[in-house]
Amino acid sequence: MRMLTRVYSAALSACLGFFFIFPAFPTALPRDANIPAEAWWSFLGRGLPAPPPTTVPADALGVGHLGAQQDKVAAIGITLQAEEGSLLEKLVLTLTEAEGVGANIGSDAANVVACPITGPWEPVLNGNWADVPSYDCTLAKVAGKRNAAGAWTFDLAPMGQQWLDAEFPLEQAGVILLIEEASAPTQVSFAAIKTGRFRLEFSAVAPADSEPAEPVVVGGLEAPDSPAPEPAAPAPTTNDAEPAVLLTQPAQNKTGGVAEPDILGNLPWGTWLLVPLALGGAAAVSYALGGGARRGTGGRRRAGAVSRALSKSAQDRMPRSGPLERMPRSGPLER
Repeated sequence: MRMLTRVYSAALSACLGFFFIFPAFPTALPRDANIPAEAWWSFLGRGLPAPPPTTVPADALGVGHLGAQQDKVAAIGITLQAEEGSLLEKLVLTLTEAEGVGANIGSDAANVVACPITGPWEPVLNGNWADVPSYDCTLAKVAGKRNAAGAWTFDLAPMGQQWLDAEFPLEQAGVILLIEEASAPTQVSFAAIKTGRFRLEFSAVAPADSEPAEPVVVGGLEAPDSPAPEPAAPAPTTNDAEPAVLLTQPAQNKTGGVAEPDILGNLPWGTWLLVPLALGGAAAVSYALGGGARRGTGGRRRAGAVSRALSKSAQDRMPRSGPLERMPRSGPLER
């Protein structure tokens, strides 16, 4: 009996010692996403003891651009939780525009981007510009896409991949929203996170997962409609016809040089009928002027009719002289 009691005691001691040495087995962290904080700051309130009046609603986050710089920026804190070595599949944030007089100015053409925050910050609404946290758009930058209903979608996968990086994770300090450029005063007021009018979708796959995991959805906003597609670029023309050439420009030949003008090819067909008549007239004139004289038996050319007539007329106009007088012969020369 004692022997059996000792065996039971030894077995129980071994089990208790095992659990004391290894108090708990490692458990997988549940996938989760959360937005713990939000804020926005105004450039117009810099150095003032109290923020100036603004058209951004009290339950909204404002971003704006005035003159040559941003005059309002907003921050949204995002924290992700996943197993070590998890591969990010999806991280999409959707915000909606708030309503109010002057709340949104040129929002349909605004260029709102999101960049990762790299410094600490505190939740505030219409805070002082000096408290804007540091951020780095060279690490990642995504542009928001707006649909016709005023819902903005930001694909934050470039930030999420760095937040979940196993070797060099980026601090999960959230994202800052700002308008990079604007040619006119622009402002967008997003409904605050506390209103529930937002949506955050997060999905990651752990190394041990054999099937895609269900995404984590935070917020009370339904999935928005897709943004309006951008107009497609015109299709390149496939017409192989040669381009028209202006009449004031010399025609170009196939080798790229200037083609020689084709004078004969451009003559009207009626012009060719005048060529035999012109040649015949030239032959007749040549014959009349002596070109058609016959050659005599003595080898001399016999003048034509026109030549003989002209010669006779010239002889008639010359004065006639009397008979030549003979000169008397002289006698023999005297010595």
